Amino acid sequence: MKRSTRDSSKPTTREPIRPAETDSFLHTERREPGASPRDGRRGDPPSVGMNNVPWFWPGVLVSLVLGVALAIPLGRALRIRQVLAAVLLVSFGCILAATLTPLRDALESGAIGTGTCDFSRVGPPPLDYLGYRNDVSLNIVLFVPLGLGIGLIGNRRLTRILLLAAIALPFVIETIQLLAPVLARGCQSSDVIDNLIGLAIGLTIGAGARLLTRLLSRSS
Repeated sequence: MKRSTRDSSKPTTREPIRPAETDSFLHTERREPGASPRDGRRGDPPSVGMNNVPWFWPGVLVSLVLGVALAIPLGRALRIRQVLAAVLLVSFGCILAATLTPLRDALESGAIGTGTCDFSRVGPPPLDYLGYRNDVSLNIVLFVPLGLGIGLIGNRRLTRILLLAAIALPFVIETIQLLAPVLARGCQSSDVIDNLIGLAIGLTIGAGARLLTRLLSRSS
C-alpha cells in the first residue's frame, strides 16, 4: 500500500487500511490483488507467518503457564483429567492470542480496521488452499486442539456445553474484530467457516480416539 506524502506541520489522522490488508491475523506480505506466491494463480491466499502478530508468542507463553497452573483446579471443577483441562486452557489462550491481539500495523503506525465485514466466502475453502501455510490453513489448524480436547471428554453433558461455546467462539471473535478497529483486523465470514472446520476436525479425531480406547479396553 503506497502512502502519500504529508506536510509534517499538519496533524495526522489514522486512516482505515484496506480489507485486503486486515483480513488476516497472520498476513506478513503485501502482494498485488490476486497474486499467488506459489504458482501465480489468481485468488490463492499468500504464504504467511506470525511476524505481523507481535503479541502471539507472548500470549502462547502465558497460555502455557496458566494451563499448567490451572489444570488441577479446572480438572476438578469439570471432573475431567488434568491433561484435558490443560489442553482446553492452552488452546483457548492461543486462539485469543492469535485473533484478538493488535496487529503490528496497529502498534507501529496506528492503523485501524475497516469496521466492515467481508462475506465474499460463506462455504469451505478449495482443497488446494490446505496444501501450504496460508491464512486459510492456519485458521483451520488454530481450532483443531480445542476440538480435540472437547472430543476426548467422556461426559456427554459437559461435551455439549463446551461444544456449543466453541461453536459460538468464532462468531464472538469476528464481532469483536468488527467493533474494535484499533486492533487493525478484519471481520470475515471465511474465518468463521475455517475455524469451524478446524473445530470439527479436532472433535472427530478426539471422539474417534476416545471410542477406539474404549473398544480396546473392553477387548482386553
